[in-house]
Amino acid sequence: MKKVIILSVLVLLACQLFSQSQYKYCGGKIIVGKNVKYICKSQGTHPHHVRIDNINNKDTTDNVYYDNGKLLTQLELEDISGACEFTGEDIDNVVKVLFSKEELKLLKDSRGAISINFVTNKKGETTEIGFEFMRNAPVLSTLSPDRFYELEIKLKQIFKMKIGKSSQNVRNPKWLTSIKFEKIP
Repeated sequence: MKKVIILSVLVLLACQLFSQSQYKYCGGKIIVGKNVKYICKSQGTHPHHVRIDNINNKDTTDNVYYDNGKLLTQLELEDISGACEFTGEDIDNVVKVLFSKEELKLLKDSRGAISINFVTNKKGETTEIGFEFMRNAPVLSTLSPDRFYELEIKLKQIFKMKIGKSSQNVRNPKWLTSIKFEKIP
């Protein structure tokens, strides 16, 4: 009986140690790296998706406001204009540097994708980035917070927008793009 109890305790300890090495991106949890902390949010309309935002991000809601504080209506949101000053090739180059060939193969084979929400200032410079992906996505679901932070830093360097006239009086314009790994050459 003693052996069974000791064996059970050892199995539980081994499971606990293994689970700590995996990053559990799930709603309400803060995932801590050496250089960053991300807050995880379950996406209500997409229960199998998770969104992570750097805890230093200040504007993490989907709401967009005019400079005077008035909330934009859905119709007004559709009028926000801007042009990307980065290309898909720019994003591909960042991904190829940050992910190993094995990781990219896993992501491509699983038809993996990641949505990127980003906020810009009036000059079109990206100030904040959040990521959304499938909770069980290979590579992404176990990627360390520090690797996400590397991706965040690199994307901030290339994500530039030319803000259109209709967006000049919008506080912190918000944009969305995605990476479909299967399309990366």
